[in-house]
Amino acid sequence: MRFAVDAYVNFARRAPWQEAVCSSLAEMFAPQIHRDRLAGWPDRYPWIDAQGLQCFHSRIPLAQRDVEHGLDVTLNHFRTPDAQQRALDILRFKLDILWSTLDAIDIEKAYPL
Repeated sequence: MRFAVDAYVNFARRAPWQEAVCSSLAEMFAPQIHRDRLAGWPDRYPWIDAQGLQCFHSRIPLAQRDVEHGLDVTLNHFRTPDAQQRALDILRFKLDILWSTLDAIDIEKAYPL
């Protein structure tokens, strides 16, 4: 998992800022996903104090705002067909990172160290 995280951090550090912002569009559906997950957390994790979940609840409206900003930056920056292809390549890269992270978590669950 560290390899995937390091790859993304290095990308965001070295890429033009508009490309780093574009990569955030992989989170476009995150606000609803987070809302759905948070709805079940109190039942699944009853030992977590409600105040401890407030940090996650506060991210929901911010996540929607961040997605809208990322989409605006991307649509304004990636205007040519070549630039739009670059945007798609960036999103594929980010999704590869996310899948690699999920694979690492799944493998760790199956084969704990």
